[in-house]
Amino acid sequence: MISGAAVAESPNVSDFGYVDGFLGPEDLVAVPDSRWIIAGDLGQGGQRGGLYLIDRVDKEATKVFPQERLRHDFHEQAYPGCPGLPEPSAFSAHGINLMTSSEGPSLLYVVNHGDREAIEVFQLENVEATLELTWVGCVPLPEGAMANAVAPLPGQGIVATHFIAPEYFEGQEPMANPSLWISRLTTGETTGHGAVWRPDTGWTAISSTEGSGPNGIEVSRDGESVWMALWGNKQLVEASLVDNTVPGHSIP
Repeated sequence: MISGAAVAESPNVSDFGYVDGFLGPEDLVAVPDSRWIIAGDLGQGGQRGGLYLIDRVDKEATKVFPQERLRHDFHEQAYPGCPGLPEPSAFSAHGINLMTSSEGPSLLYVVNHGDREAIEVFQLENVEATLELTWVGCVPLPEGAMANAVAPLPGQGIVATHFIAPEYFEGQEPMANPSLWISRLTTGETTGHGAVWRPDTGWTAISSTEGSGPNGIEVSRDGESVWMALWGNKQLVEASLVDNTVPGHSIP
């Protein structure tokens, strides 16, 4: 990371480009073979967040969700348990990830902290000179849990970091009292774990991924392994998705 002072003193500072217009940008994903970057915005000060399409050539951002006319095509069978569209006035995007396919439309997965804790799913389509998002479903989090990052599995299913999981708080309500989990982050105490979701089984914790502040997560191309950051422990963990009895291990 380059500090602000270092950037100011750099002779190559003109090489940097800046995009304005966000309240609380949190995550970015580049759309392959295109000029587009998708950004997730948490929102700030009571104002809703959303999803933005960034033109990396012109360095301009356009809000693509929510909009006045919400594009939606609910795939109910693919996302059992999803109650329907998210509330646009409360939408708050955290971690995002993209699954591209040569056989069909790409899918964008978004952690939403708005009116519900859920992974929202959007279909990505090329329309003339831009991209359009169509909401197709969601995966609600377990009661009392909060996600941070998400990654798609080959075929059906996703993995996500449950940054907060209520089973580690002994009957307390961490979502209603942030000081409970913030204090644990500073001391490296367990707040959550990694989990896998499939339509037929729901959420299942991934073996030996418990830790402090589970953050970023990614899946191997074959869908057999997962890598996950434990922010509060300053660790990177690798775990198996094939045999959930195999202990995860820290990567030096």
